[in-house]
Amino acid sequence: MQVSLKSDVSAVLVLLNKKSDALRNLRPALQDIAAEIDRQTAQNLTDGRSSDGLQFSELADSTKIGRLRQRKSTWRKITKGQKARERKQRKALKAGDFNQWSQIRQELRGRVDEALDAANFKPLINTGRGRNSARAKVVGSDSIKWSVAQYMVPHISGGKNNRPPMRNFSVFQKQQGSADFELQPKITSYIRARLIRHIAEAK
Repeated sequence: MQVSLKSDVSAVLVLLNKKSDALRNLRPALQDIAAEIDRQTAQNLTDGRSSDGLQFSELADSTKIGRLRQRKSTWRKITKGQKARERKQRKALKAGDFNQWSQIRQELRGRVDEALDAANFKPLINTGRGRNSARAKVVGSDSIKWSVAQYMVPHISGGKNNRPPMRNFSVFQKQQGSADFELQPKITSYIRARLIRHIAEAK
């Protein structure tokens, strides 16, 4: 028995050329990757957590009350009768009735706390400016550029003396023992799989 094998070199070369073209132009895959980066970033902000599932620290009371003050109609409702309460406070203090003065303050604080619970303020998404500024954009045929508003940057890495505290909503994480950043494993896996599929689909 005799077996002969014949290879179609031209067909192989055509396929290799297509694979090479796909490697030179990663733009179709990068568009999907940029969209996934934007999706994960937006989801992290909505959920109040980082890509590795770490929940963001709560807003400081002063920050939440500041946001509540910005809602002028709500704040007017909460503090309605404030001048009368202040007169009662002064009168109570003058009379040395500290219990009544404390009760007046506690009642006001109770109304503020109820309004804060109803408002359910979340970190980093008060105005939407920061969320809308976080965008991944394909540049050329082989790279992606990610940008965000400057005031959001300290939240990613944590500010000086933990002010503001780290609330890393991005797909990046600090390298161990370094000030540099690297991609989170979750998005790294997606990028690898998407690029492999891009090359495999080049026929």
